[in-house]
Amino acid sequence: SDIQLYDAYISWETNLPITTSLEYGTTIGYGLLSSDTSGILNTNHKMKLLGLIDGTTYHIRLRGEDAENNLINSDDYSFQTLTFPEVLTVGYENKSEGQTEINWTTNVPTTSIVEYYNDQIAPKTQGNQAYTTDHSVLLFGLEDATIYQYKVKGTDQFGYNAESEENEFVTLEDTTPPEIFSTQSESNTIGSGEVSKVQIVVSWKTDEPTTSQVEYGVGLGGSDYTDQTDENAELVMDHLVVISGLAPAKTYHFRVVSSDKADNETKSGSYTVLTSRKKESFLQLIVSNLEETFSWIGNMGNLVN
Repeated sequence: SDIQLYDAYISWETNLPITTSLEYGTTIGYGLLSSDTSGILNTNHKMKLLGLIDGTTYHIRLRGEDAENNLINSDDYSFQTLTFPEVLTVGYENKSEGQTEINWTTNVPTTSIVEYYNDQIAPKTQGNQAYTTDHSVLLFGLEDATIYQYKVKGTDQFGYNAESEENEFVTLEDTTPPEIFSTQSESNTIGSGEVSKVQIVVSWKTDEPTTSQVEYGVGLGGSDYTDQTDENAELVMDHLVVISGLAPAKTYHFRVVSSDKADNETKSGSYTVLTSRKKESFLQLIVSNLEETFSWIGNMGNLVN
């Protein structure tokens, strides 16, 4: 009972009182002897064997002498000590940008834990608590084209721990440009009269965090983008850029530009938008209304002539 890595308890009963002794070893030849040196006669016997080897089968033969010094021997029995968990093989596979799978095996079932780190980040861990000898843990959220150090760990069902030496892996370089979709534009006028400003609001989405910029020009389209907005370097997936200072009631063509953190750039196709007219000021509206109201005077003068 209570078999551990390096020790175990052996207990037995006899029908008559005898001394307590046993032979043990890794073969049926035994070779080792453990005895209660007190010489007390008992019917219930228990001994603890120490200094055993983990993961090893031991043979035992129980023995003792009765009051008349008759030697009693049992049949052969055997038991196996627990095996200390060890990491046997370790490897990794890059699945995609920012994702690397760590694989390893252990000699006995253990949990699966990966500790990873480098000079820029403190140690992080990912894993699961299922007991297995074949382990696989997917690390995600990693930096592209970066060297990481890592160790694999695990605990068996008896609480013993296995841990590998330090290893390293290199993540993939990001060479995939972002995708642009849901591009929309809207023209509006801010203010009224001579101080009013005509602008275009352009929005779009990307499949990963990217910068935001719009190239544009006058006319229906083509490859001539004479102007561009300042690049917004904030990496976002929902983009909004305002182009101001445009001419009213005029057609413009534009395209959106986004770059990810690895400087992979994508430019959209060309879009067109018609800017809105400037809003008349309150005074201009009054004058216009008066001109419309009294326009009949001018018309009458024309008739008289």
